[in-house]
Amino acid sequence: MIEKIKNFIADNWYYASLCTIFTICIFYRLFAYCLFSEFWLDEAALASNFIKNTGFLWIFKQLDNTQIAPPLFLLLIKITTLRFGAIEHSLKFTPLISSLATIPVFYFLSIKFFNTKRAILLSNFLFAVNFIMARYSGEFKQYSTDVLVFMSALIMADKITTENLSKIKAIKYAIIFTLLFFLSQPVIFILCGFFIYNFLKNPKKPLTYIITVIPLFFALVYRAFQPLELMLRMKQYWSDCFIAFNNFNRIINENFMFFTDQKPFSEFLAIFAIIGFPILIFKKSKINRIFAFSFFGIIMAGILHIYPVYQRLILFLLPFIIFSIAQCIDFKIKPAKYDKVLSMAAILVIIVSLVLFRLSLKKNCRRFMNAGRAQTIAVFLKENFNQSTDNLILNPGADVVYKYYSRRLDMGISENKIVRINFRNTADFIKDIKTLKQNVFYWLYIPHPTDYIHLKALLNASDIYYSIDLANFRLYKIKIKNPL
Repeated sequence: MIEKIKNFIADNWYYASLCTIFTICIFYRLFAYCLFSEFWLDEAALASNFIKNTGFLWIFKQLDNTQIAPPLFLLLIKITTLRFGAIEHSLKFTPLISSLATIPVFYFLSIKFFNTKRAILLSNFLFAVNFIMARYSGEFKQYSTDVLVFMSALIMADKITTENLSKIKAIKYAIIFTLLFFLSQPVIFILCGFFIYNFLKNPKKPLTYIITVIPLFFALVYRAFQPLELMLRMKQYWSDCFIAFNNFNRIINENFMFFTDQKPFSEFLAIFAIIGFPILIFKKSKINRIFAFSFFGIIMAGILHIYPVYQRLILFLLPFIIFSIAQCIDFKIKPAKYDKVLSMAAILVIIVSLVLFRLSLKKNCRRFMNAGRAQTIAVFLKENFNQSTDNLILNPGADVVYKYYSRRLDMGISENKIVRINFRNTADFIKDIKTLKQNVFYWLYIPHPTDYIHLKALLNASDIYYSIDLANFRLYKIKIKNPL
């Protein structure tokens, strides 16, 4: 009996481990989706476009609130809202599905990159318990879709064989990559890697150029039709996130803090990522080479100020950071008993990670629940705002969130009751504050964390009748008593 149990474990431990890892991964992402129930500033800015616009053509035009998102990503969201409306969980459904779809795609990619079961298990486990991936499965942004599409495009690029490539097949691949670009723009980097790989391997195969040239042409056309003002504004906004000598250390540090999520154990694993990454990109397999050239394209785009190499904008590199960690144990040792010791060490890392994951789950639960309280505050404002005596003060950030929730909740506050004050800029604040009157009730709607000096000055000069603070998402009712 004992012998049968041993044999059963020996035969099935790998697949049982994978099933456990996949279950944890699915649970964690669904957990984030359910708890990320309210929007923060960027989400509300993008969501407002779905409330304001009808039809489908607007997804190819300039979005309001200085937002940029791939048109096919917006199309998928729009289709969902036709059935369920432009509510939070409906708008976040596509990011959730994308995040769940990354689970099998990541596993398939790990089989391509690794030769040992321990490396496959370790990489999939680290991907399963990663807080950043869980976070973006419950956030209305395209970053989890970026991860899915980037991995899928790499797998497809690896499968394309140029020996028997026909014109029809080349055009089909080109169409698929074009569609993928309009779903997730980082696909262009995979095309860059694919082009360089095939050019160096066999430059006399012109059909491979069709696969890259057609999507690149449509990408340039799409970029050309984007308003110049928007492009310049976004370039200025991300100006500190391009690679340059004067900010190289800052970019490294802030990306390090983002991907490790400021956790000591993640920082420990970062050492293995640094060791394993050169091994990953210098391996001679086709998929490793394509990724290496794609990574080169990302770095060049950052240097040439084409694409910001910064935090969530390069979230699609997260799977390869995890692969770099697992790369450090992807080798076999002889005799076999030493190889088993290494496998046990990998399992020990997984167990320790699982314990730390369980201990941090409560803390992460609070982070999920505290991610946004803009709707809770908006509901309170709607229920307590008096149209005859009260007024509403909004700062530029609050204005975006308010517009979404005022339409979403039908708050019904008249526009002539709203005063907009820029708390960030001293000159604007002094000018705007002159429009406020003494002994008049004002509500201050602050739906995102802030620590403005001018806001404190306004509160110090006022009597505070209500004060709500939910994870630094604030609502005040004040009456100005002293002149500012």
